Amino acid sequence: MFNNVSTRHYAAMTSPIAIEEPTDLLSSIPFLLGFHPENILIVLALTTEEPCGLRFMLQSSLNVSDTKGAASSLLEHLQESECNNVVVACYGENIEISPPLLVDVIHAVQSKDLHLVDALLVANERWRSLLCSDPSCCTSEGAKLPDLGSSRVGAEHIYRGFLLPPTSIDLDEVRLPEDLGRVAEMVLELWAVWLDKQSLSKVDAATFIKAVSLIKIRDFCLTLFEEDRPAQSVDLWKYLLPLAPIGFRAPVATLLAATAYEAGEVAVARMALGQAFCDQPKYSLAQLLERAMNAGWPAQTFARMRLDLTDELRSILYDD
Repeated sequence: MFNNVSTRHYAAMTSPIAIEEPTDLLSSIPFLLGFHPENILIVLALTTEEPCGLRFMLQSSLNVSDTKGAASSLLEHLQESECNNVVVACYGENIEISPPLLVDVIHAVQSKDLHLVDALLVANERWRSLLCSDPSCCTSEGAKLPDLGSSRVGAEHIYRGFLLPPTSIDLDEVRLPEDLGRVAEMVLELWAVWLDKQSLSKVDAATFIKAVSLIKIRDFCLTLFEEDRPAQSVDLWKYLLPLAPIGFRAPVATLLAATAYEAGEVAVARMALGQAFCDQPKYSLAQLLERAMNAGWPAQTFARMRLDLTDELRSILYDD
């Protein structure tokens, strides 16, 4: 089923990695995303040439209320790409139950002139194909996923210099002060650590992630970097995004989108917005940024708005 399929990481590889079976593809996805997927549906569009190559990926949170609308939107993007070969991978909570979005996407793909190569369901470290009718191969309980670091495809990614995606951080132990001014001071202290070391301890990373879940702190973080050095902040949010657990990814992803756009990294900004919507489909700041990007706002406009907000945000935080 997966013969002559390959993945190529957006110009990062000189040669593709061969995908020979579903588990090879599932081992590639965390490296393609940069994090371990949870509660997400991924549509992979494959080229029609032999061997097939990965053209791009689409993502959607499983939490969307209008699953048929979400499936229709994904299909529209697929048809615009002129990629006829499609693989759907869904990361849910129960290996025996197909989430409604997965069912609707499969029906949408099959109703058009598209080739559904496979539909894979992953949950609790197990996987199964919804298209496989061989009970000796794919039972309703699924099969155990191979260890990511020791699988052939995972090992080849690591050999080529790709880092093993980190697991998300537990934020349950993080306690933030009630005073927002004190939280802002903590953020500035962590920002200084980041600038000095370009890394954070797990405790510091968890504190940063939880802090930006507060709207005023999130907006305050738009003002952290020096006027002409947005890359300082882009690298921070790139670092924190894979560590952020489900439900806390949208603020980090939106900050990455905003700063990356200002830095001229439009592709990164678009990717980050996709991550924000996967985590929280109606996240208001992400929606605002998407409208601004679609309207073609220049990066300089973002910079002026951010600078105009700096004094106002800091006065609000320290007055609260």
